[in-house]
Amino acid sequence: MSEPSAPPPEDRDWTYVITQGCPECGFAPFEHTLAAARLRETVPRWRAALAEASATTRPAPLVWSPLEYGCHVRDVCRIMGRRIELMLAVDGTSFQNWDQDAAAIEDRYWSQDPATVADEIATAAELAAATLHDVGA
Repeated sequence: MSEPSAPPPEDRDWTYVITQGCPECGFAPFEHTLAAARLRETVPRWRAALAEASATTRPAPLVWSPLEYGCHVRDVCRIMGRRIELMLAVDGTSFQNWDQDAAAIEDRYWSQDPATVADEIATAAELAAATLHDVGA
């Protein structure tokens, strides 16, 4: 597949989803103590979605395919898992903005293997869930 159209630059502060949810994907806020279990529960759904023949197909030119969303979820688990580890280890730590659209282009999300991404999601989700499990109130 050739490089798809790049989305317009993202300028929203996505932290609002923590308290307000996301009407685009249906995410609803939940008690933080459920985070590890909920993250683990996504793995079978990702495996199923990435096993579909249509996993590499974009539903619209500027809407990611399931594969691209899967790569994004994998990277969110990796990056945020590491950030949680740092927050637990270092008081007052701060982080630079992560540009998910740039990551998608740099890592060529659209060209990755869906089965490999499904395995990577499982690994990254488990590591992030294990870290989340250790977060107290």
